[in-house]
Amino acid sequence: QAPAPPPVQDTVQLYESEITLPTYPWQDFVTQAWDETTRWPYLRFNRDAYEASHPQPIPRTYQLINLENRWLRVNVLPELGGRIYQCIFKPTGHNAFYQNSVIKPSPWGPEITGGGWLAVGGVEWGLPVAEHGYAWGMPWGHITLPGDTQRITLFDANQDSLHLSVTVGLSPDTAAFELHVELVNQSDQPLPLQFWLDAMTAPGPANTVGPDVRFLFPITQATVHSTGDPTLPQPGGVFDWPQYQGRDLSRLGNWGPWLGFFAYPQARQNWAAIYDEATDEGLVRVFPADVVPGLKGFGFGWSQPLNPDKYTDDGSAYVELQGGLTPTYDEVRILQPGEMVAWDEVWYPVVGMQGITHADALGALHLQPTDQGWQMRVMAVQPLSGQVTITDATGQAWTQAVQLAPDAPVTLSLPSMQLPLRFHLQSPAVDWEVDHVGE
Repeated sequence: QAPAPPPVQDTVQLYESEITLPTYPWQDFVTQAWDETTRWPYLRFNRDAYEASHPQPIPRTYQLINLENRWLRVNVLPELGGRIYQCIFKPTGHNAFYQNSVIKPSPWGPEITGGGWLAVGGVEWGLPVAEHGYAWGMPWGHITLPGDTQRITLFDANQDSLHLSVTVGLSPDTAAFELHVELVNQSDQPLPLQFWLDAMTAPGPANTVGPDVRFLFPITQATVHSTGDPTLPQPGGVFDWPQYQGRDLSRLGNWGPWLGFFAYPQARQNWAAIYDEATDEGLVRVFPADVVPGLKGFGFGWSQPLNPDKYTDDGSAYVELQGGLTPTYDEVRILQPGEMVAWDEVWYPVVGMQGITHADALGALHLQPTDQGWQMRVMAVQPLSGQVTITDATGQAWTQAVQLAPDAPVTLSLPSMQLPLRFHLQSPAVDWEVDHVGE
């Protein structure tokens, strides 16, 4: 359904398309309700009536709005919560996000709603309460400005209470998309707010996750949100990350039942990633941890997973990378009348890196020891050429000319050097510096 790629590499196309998905009749079993505390509407789902009807999916066509350059095709689905639906990395043709093959109401969602949350895939906006919020199934508005083919602004329908707008941007010749998020209290009274963006991911071609999927969170401890694993602490309990009692919990294949966990006491660095070592593909999120300190991971489990029939019909699975305005679901942010909180993020797919040690808005690094010293893989979100200088803790320096591209990480073979390392790329386009690599 996608048109031909842009004719030249330094342009961004903006266009509409459609996708038809089998959709269960979930909307026939919801009623409109009102949460007076947050002054937000929500959909109350009647699960018993839905099940009694023996529902079957029927094809339904949804509108997609696409941004596309020579590296990425990013689109949004306004009808189901204004979500970012796909991020196709064109060199591989793979979607960085999970895409459910069917639209099916699950048992999950805020307790007050009775469940019904849809695991559609992509990135959804969970507000004004935790556990996916109320916005996931609502139609959202969108704006594209005349002559501007590089941005789409999505917004909810609440003009007199908590209001969210998200601008999705794609620059020419760059394999990363940008988010500008604005949350504002447009009412005349203080309002409680919880906000969590939720990326459902399944890196690689299969649209499901395997045992070698890793949560690459640069943290040393985490807090259990919920789990079916009796060997882990109870909800609220703190455990060491990634190694806990001899088990590397960053690897999905080492899990038994499901686990949801928060960075403790909050996100410590400005990036996080999901990476599948088997497919050698992943997804990076770069964000300001001082503004959005919440960092959460979730997976359905591995040796004893939750039944995928709860949310899909094809047995597929995904893991979640979430970012929040508060460190956990237990905290609430109070926005005063007229108060706004805003921030910017950068997201991009990665391939051929074997893992990630550091990431920022310009690209990612992966440092590994070798018999001779170190191996560093480097990828940039845009084509770059220049001189790399690596300096170690003693001042020893090593240099090499490089040409970087989003689909072609460069491997640097370094001599024995003392950690931490400092990375510096000097090029005509950017001056890229990273301190404390490997610390």
